[in-house]
Amino acid sequence: AYSRATEVAILRAPLQDTGAATVYFAKFIFLQALALLAEHLENESKLAKKERKTVKAALRTFGNWSKKMPDNFAAKEALLCAEWEQYLGNEALASRQYEKAIHLASQNNCLWLHALAWERLGQWYERKRNLSLAQVQLLKARELWKEWGAENKVKQLDQNLTNIQLPNTGFYHSENELSAVLQTAATIVGALRYEDLLD
Repeated sequence: AYSRATEVAILRAPLQDTGAATVYFAKFIFLQALALLAEHLENESKLAKKERKTVKAALRTFGNWSKKMPDNFAAKEALLCAEWEQYLGNEALASRQYEKAIHLASQNNCLWLHALAWERLGQWYERKRNLSLAQVQLLKARELWKEWGAENKVKQLDQNLTNIQLPNTGFYHSENELSAVLQTAATIVGALRYEDLLD
């Protein structure tokens, strides 16, 4: 999925030459950089020189835009920074940026970005094999994607969650079991501050 997103971004790259900070252009820059980082994080590979340049340009662009229009761009900048710091191996900085992205996306009622931030954070902890924490975060992402109406994304996360095996608990085999866990996770996430989940 990330490879395909990167291919599409390359095909549409000439649009960047307009320099117009339209909504479409901003989303293109964001998703292109995010897809590049996500692909290499999943594959544990290095960005090529041109890819690295693209990502750093996106970080600079969103850094500038977020200063002028924080409601529109600050959450996206934070999520890009989180992925970049994760790529660089700066876990503490990455965690703080994920926290910031989640907080700002929620504050600005940007449901798809709120869901995406939780999902990317959960996938990071899944790669680190912190499965209990990954599960809570992915369940929160599932809840938000469902609220946004992204049913295919919900199905994708259901499959991912089914494949997560927690110590001494086994797999989730049914939709009823998954729903029960989702309700519990939503209660936990709603009751705790984000930093409490990292203790």
